[in-house]
Amino acid sequence: MKEANPHRINYSKLGINNLKAKLINYFLIILTCYLVAIAFPARSATQSADPVTYKAPDGAPVNKNYKVQIREKGDSAWKTIDVNDAMTKNPDASGHCGFVYFDSYFKVPVQVKITKLDGVPGNVAIRPNNDNIKYTKSGSDIYFEVARPQKLSVEFDKDRLNNFFLFANQAATKTVNSGSNNVIYFGPGIHHAGAITLSSNQTLYIDGGAVVYGYVYANKASNIKIAGRGILDGSELDHDLKAKNRIKLINLHDVDHVSISGIILRDSPFWTCSISGGNHVDISDIKELCYNPNSDGFDLCNSNNVSISDVLIRNGDDNISVKSFNNLGADSIKVTNSILWADRAHNMVVGPESRSATLTNIVFDNIDVLENMQNDKVYPGVMAIMAADGGTFSNITWNNIRVNDISDGQLICIQYVDAYSKNGLGRKIQNVTIQNVTYTGRKLRPSKISGMDNGRNVDNVVLKNIMINKKALKDTMSGDVQVNPSAHLKILN
Repeated sequence: MKEANPHRINYSKLGINNLKAKLINYFLIILTCYLVAIAFPARSATQSADPVTYKAPDGAPVNKNYKVQIREKGDSAWKTIDVNDAMTKNPDASGHCGFVYFDSYFKVPVQVKITKLDGVPGNVAIRPNNDNIKYTKSGSDIYFEVARPQKLSVEFDKDRLNNFFLFANQAATKTVNSGSNNVIYFGPGIHHAGAITLSSNQTLYIDGGAVVYGYVYANKASNIKIAGRGILDGSELDHDLKAKNRIKLINLHDVDHVSISGIILRDSPFWTCSISGGNHVDISDIKELCYNPNSDGFDLCNSNNVSISDVLIRNGDDNISVKSFNNLGADSIKVTNSILWADRAHNMVVGPESRSATLTNIVFDNIDVLENMQNDKVYPGVMAIMAADGGTFSNITWNNIRVNDISDGQLICIQYVDAYSKNGLGRKIQNVTIQNVTYTGRKLRPSKISGMDNGRNVDNVVLKNIMINKKALKDTMSGDVQVNPSAHLKILN
């Protein structure tokens, strides 16, 4: 005979029927679970002990110069992350940078350990400089912490061609419905997608750990999204500079209400992200690593109401270019909180193409510039206006621009040119403000602000609080900026 449980409550002796007894038992079970949950809380996804990392799929390019490990502060075990690879190239040489990406809620700082596999480093630089990342070094290893989402370049012995990028992402709080009819989803692994065409109300999602070989195109579409953590890769596309129909990695025409966020764009053969005829476009948290000549970062063509924020882009041409290929011009463009690295040409340029239209209300704010190498008569300038093609260039602002020690080039270049023009020189440059700019380094060339004697003045330019190696720009006599009589400007401190 089964022995009675001495701890079991005998409800019948209490005058409680079976139904009431079952309800009481059910309540007691729920109460017990609640009390256990309070006493021993389970860790949710937002409290994960380790940052989320992504494996490089088999066959994807990996970098062999670095080994990278991370852990949350307070943990004893390191987690090794796959180091991805991207080709780099400047006018003099080529190389390979490594990069890793991971997600964290940053409840506590994430500790990073980088091992340089091809020797013991001497000098180490972690940029942007203003992030003030402190590191320690032991043999071939360096150690530092990141306490928030950050994008960093780590350079050993001043080698910028073979540097290392760290992309520490804020962990996502929302997930995509990969089974939805309106979602084009690529999960972890390698995908040879070719052309990816987006229609209205569609989302392209490239998940972490995915490498998608192909390109994205949309025409006359609205409410489209491109998002994720993975890599869109253009290395299988034709990179021949003489090819007639060179492909842009992301090419959006006549689009409105567009969101592009989170992913890594690697090795574009031509313009990396082109928005032509765009309206209400939001771009954030994009990382670009592209080496090919003309692999501009973002080309904003005859577009309005465009916001770019929190991007890190390294390109073989202009990082940000605002222009117009019809008479609609460009209006209300804002680029903020970003890190720019140009191995050729400009970091931020307005023009030259304008097709006799007006490019106006353009703002660059809180920008770190890590590299510029261009010093010629036509295409120089970390900050540049190339007034060409019959256009008017007005109400353009640069604010809070921090320029690290660049390899060559000019800080500012504002001039009339006829490059890439169907209508000759530009018509007018006016209302330009450049303020709160710092440069620290030794290789900067004199800036240039130049009008012309045929009525093409440069009017109402204000330079305010421009600091070159901690010395304020006070006038044009120092030689730091060259101005001709057709350029009318004020220098303020």
